[in-house]
Amino acid sequence: MKTDRERDYVAAIETFYKDSDKLDHRTHAVAYEKAMEKLYLRYPEDREAAAFYALALLSTAPSTDKTYANQKKAARILEKIFTEQPKHPGASHYIIHSFDYPALASLALPAARNYAKIAPAVPHALHMPSHIFTRLGGLWQESVQSNLASAAAAKEYAVKTDMEGAWDQQLHAMDYLVYAYLQGAQDLEVRRVLDELKAIQKTEPVGLMAAYAFAAIPARYAIERRRWSEAVSITAHPSTFPWDRFPFAEAIIHFSRAIGAARSGDADSARRDVEKLKSLHNGLVAAKESYWADQVEILRRAAAAPGLRTLKKRTRRL
Repeated sequence: MKTDRERDYVAAIETFYKDSDKLDHRTHAVAYEKAMEKLYLRYPEDREAAAFYALALLSTAPSTDKTYANQKKAARILEKIFTEQPKHPGASHYIIHSFDYPALASLALPAARNYAKIAPAVPHALHMPSHIFTRLGGLWQESVQSNLASAAAAKEYAVKTDMEGAWDQQLHAMDYLVYAYLQGAQDLEVRRVLDELKAIQKTEPVGLMAAYAFAAIPARYAIERRRWSEAVSITAHPSTFPWDRFPFAEAIIHFSRAIGAARSGDADSARRDVEKLKSLHNGLVAAKESYWADQVEILRRAAAAPGLRTLKKRTRRL
């Protein structure tokens, strides 16, 4: 380290890891945000300091704040970089994250349409614009093109690096692709993606992104088309995937099966999957994974309420 600026960067990231065995993640994140704010103010011409401070603001934005104060503050910083350096990848990328909410998404459209052009071989860069296209609705063909390009780039990278299995970036793009296709009633294209998914047996890395896509794609295909028998028959694929490590993704499977069973008139099967959702929720609560526990509880209530109540009414009439 030869300059004060370099030392300040190192000191900022050090705050994130200090007392890592004693403090929770949010405390570390807030400490890093404050350190990056000082660095940003000390070096006002340093666009990288500005971009990383903006990203730190996004990482500490409270999920309950619907004024989006942190996100708007980050965006003001990033838009200045974007104006000065439209090819700065961090500016476009983080603007999309700043405005990745239905109420704000239209503000990110210029950055979204710009991002894929400046990093045409990066799967994540090619995919990120579709976050905004999806939030806005109506831009489904732009989302399709974004994710077709992203999936293709991910496949190319996997081949070049002799990756064992599919890169999870490919699966993430496939999930968004399926959602966009379904909005345009392009069911045959969805079927093609689903068949491709079923042929994938291994991913790298083995993480939530892959688990979510494996669960969500068949669920979307069945439920959005109201094919209840298909929803009932969804199973965990690949069978060798460590589903127990990703209870939220597994919950999507049981949610789909419960909805399908309830709408098909099979109350017993529906109740079994609802009970499984309850079990997954309880496990996440015990593990202090409150965010994911809440998400599974939403699925449980959605699966239990409309389907099973309808069945109970039918039973009483019989």
